[in-house]
Amino acid sequence: MKVRSFLKPSNLKNIKISKPLLFENNGIKYFFHSCKIEAKDTESTGFGVSRSFETSKNKAIMEAVERLWVPRGDCSYNGSAANFFSSRTQAGAKLEALERDVYIRWALGLTGHEIRVQNDTCILRIQPVYKDIEVVIAAQRGFDCVPFGLAAASTFLNAREHAFEELTMSLIRHRIGDCSKPQNRYQILHRATCNKLFHEKIFEPLPFKSGPILKVPHFIFNSYGAQVRWPLKVITASSPNLFIWDLSWFRDTHNTDHPNANLFYKKFGTTQIQTDQIFVG
Repeated sequence: MKVRSFLKPSNLKNIKISKPLLFENNGIKYFFHSCKIEAKDTESTGFGVSRSFETSKNKAIMEAVERLWVPRGDCSYNGSAANFFSSRTQAGAKLEALERDVYIRWALGLTGHEIRVQNDTCILRIQPVYKDIEVVIAAQRGFDCVPFGLAAASTFLNAREHAFEELTMSLIRHRIGDCSKPQNRYQILHRATCNKLFHEKIFEPLPFKSGPILKVPHFIFNSYGAQVRWPLKVITASSPNLFIWDLSWFRDTHNTDHPNANLFYKKFGTTQIQTDQIFVG
């Protein structure tokens, strides 16, 4: 679908889509696009990776639109997505929320993982937490930090494919920029994944923990951008039962006022998160 022709709200100033970059990862060729949208009072940039040229471009545009409406670092929601169809947008926001929650559980040492190696890439199947939801990390060796991709899907194969795309995105960022620079928004993850503990954790098997498979929780959805008749739906998904993705919290897990600390207390009866359980920058 040609997305650019649909982006004509009156408050847009400019849309810049990069020329495609072709990148090979584990013998698979991926297209990479970036899209910068300049609006009346703000701007945003989105990125897209796919084996398909058109899908890569559309992903970049959709991510730029999503970031235009949904502020980064907002702890009021768990996941977000953009798409032309409300049902697909809700499904995408739910998957992102669940993927982030499972990742944080894993980082806190509450779940284990299986490892499958493909060349220099480690494929981690995180211990299932929610019924019919698979979460996969694809991580690359050979760097001071750990470039990785994270994805959730209803099957392991789909989650692995999406994780490879996200890993490819991370590797491209390493090629075209320096993730260790303070002004780079990925610097928190760079510092965290340089941690020796994180290297040991992600590249070694970690036995599954005992525990039940949970039902997917109920979500509250909020829509954005309707006031300008935007053709792309932008939706956030929220649940009080899920951990929130907040990179600043990774640096200070002892912040007892953070929503994640409150949730940890509700689930485990303490806010004392052990620093040897999580990577910290």
